[in-house]
Amino acid sequence: MRIPSSFVKRPARAAAAKKIRARISSTLPGFVAIATIVVSLCTAGCGYTGNQAAKLTASPTQVSFGNVTVGSSTSELVTLTATGTDNVLINGITATGKGFSTTNKSGVTLTPNESMTVSVNFEPAAAGADTGELSIKSNGSPMQIALSGTGVTASQHSVALSWQATPAVIGYYVYRGAAAGSLAKIGSLDPNTSYTDKTVTNGQTYVYSVTSVNASNVESPQSSPVTVTIPN
Repeated sequence: MRIPSSFVKRPARAAAAKKIRARISSTLPGFVAIATIVVSLCTAGCGYTGNQAAKLTASPTQVSFGNVTVGSSTSELVTLTATGTDNVLINGITATGKGFSTTNKSGVTLTPNESMTVSVNFEPAAAGADTGELSIKSNGSPMQIALSGTGVTASQHSVALSWQATPAVIGYYVYRGAAAGSLAKIGSLDPNTSYTDKTVTNGQTYVYSVTSVNASNVESPQSSPVTVTIPN
């Protein structure tokens, strides 16, 4: 039996991302409802998770720049790797947040297990903590990497180091860190027996050590550490 259109209840158009329920009914005697229709509408991109075979991973998954002097800049590298079974097409890479920037790379295709590096920069314009986000758009799932850094005012202090010469060496390396067990080399090989560190921050504590290098390019163990606290 054909049901006149005037007997069919037509639901009003619903807003995006809400369900519309319509039940076919009639006032004709003996009519039995024959179907229930459930329609889901969604705004563009709602619920889209991308091509799951075009999987992309990042290392590190968040970037902290630590303390950076206002007006200067520093950069960190993020490695993106295609770890799925399909190629990953990078549609765009952007950085948001005060002081954060990157080169917008688009149109790059990574084959499975292929990697690329992205340089992220932080240049604080004022003292204080800043946060941002590195966004990577591709044919896979969207990816966001948290960014953080703190702008600090330039220090009016410096640390002057000096040590006794070691016979038969071609130069010295200076190491610096926040603790004796985490020292990193600063500067290049230098034949002088003194070094001035002008990159210190007010209120911070630094540990220094020195090594010597002989003509065979063999580096000695680190000297006994020296701890210096910078005034505010």
